[in-house]
Amino acid sequence: MEQGRTCSIIIPFNIFNNTTGSKIDPKETKKESKGTQEKDTQLCNSTNKNKTSTDRPGISRWSGRKASVSTQHSWAVASYLLVSEKYDIVRFIEEHDKDLMYLDKLQDLQVRYYAVRATCADGSCFYRGLAYAYLEILLGKSEELKGFRERVSHSRDELLAAGFTEDRFKQNYDTFISLIDESEKDGLVDNLLRSFNQPEISDSVVQYLRLVTSAQVRKRGDFYMPFIDEEQTIEDFCVQNVEPMVALCDHVQISALTQALTIPLIVEYVDSLDKDVIQHVFSQGASQSVYMLYEQNHYTVLYKREQV
Repeated sequence: MEQGRTCSIIIPFNIFNNTTGSKIDPKETKKESKGTQEKDTQLCNSTNKNKTSTDRPGISRWSGRKASVSTQHSWAVASYLLVSEKYDIVRFIEEHDKDLMYLDKLQDLQVRYYAVRATCADGSCFYRGLAYAYLEILLGKSEELKGFRERVSHSRDELLAAGFTEDRFKQNYDTFISLIDESEKDGLVDNLLRSFNQPEISDSVVQYLRLVTSAQVRKRGDFYMPFIDEEQTIEDFCVQNVEPMVALCDHVQISALTQALTIPLIVEYVDSLDKDVIQHVFSQGASQSVYMLYEQNHYTVLYKREQV
């Protein structure tokens, strides 16, 4: 089976494709980003769906979780609505056996990956999946966890520099730091998974990561400007496409967040128009990379075979 092409997107878009040598067109990227924002229809159910976030008036944490995922995924049980238990990739592929445009490419992933961990498709699947998967990798690695804690701590200063007031993010920041500290002390996957399925913890982490992403985009506004819709300013993009809890995530947001917190990430991109699975490298570092699958406007955590 073909392993597909690899595009290194440590800095997104304005780079050369490693296989073809062709430059990525920012206009095409904008179209793809806009399409992604419009298509995600798989939404998760929550027993707290009417609860409204107190961290930012007017944004409901639960407004997107309307349709039950129990008919979509066999992992969906009451206690794991946000992040699933890890399960065999074969089972995941079977859940997509009617998606003929994607099926062959998903089957190709079995060569490199043995399991997946699904995330709720509520608009925050990328942020939630990335945060969980990276902390899971760091469990039992005290020095690396301390390094990540330092980077998250430093991001607080970046938020202030970007113009966010401390009362906008303090609660979410404190929750995230506490979760990192508990991960270092505890080191158990089961407890980390339980924490990420508690909305008051999980959504706080997501909301903080969104603000970190927004601050990074604002900080490097001149760089990112060519890759957003022409009618938007950087401020508009961040307010509309980054900060709301239901705003979907695309290349700009991924690049900004992984660079801001130095999170090594590789995304396997499955698209109906491409013949092969396209692998995007967004950031690389000394620690083990997070692997994620992007297909049909949704992100799923992948587990590489050598991680067994």
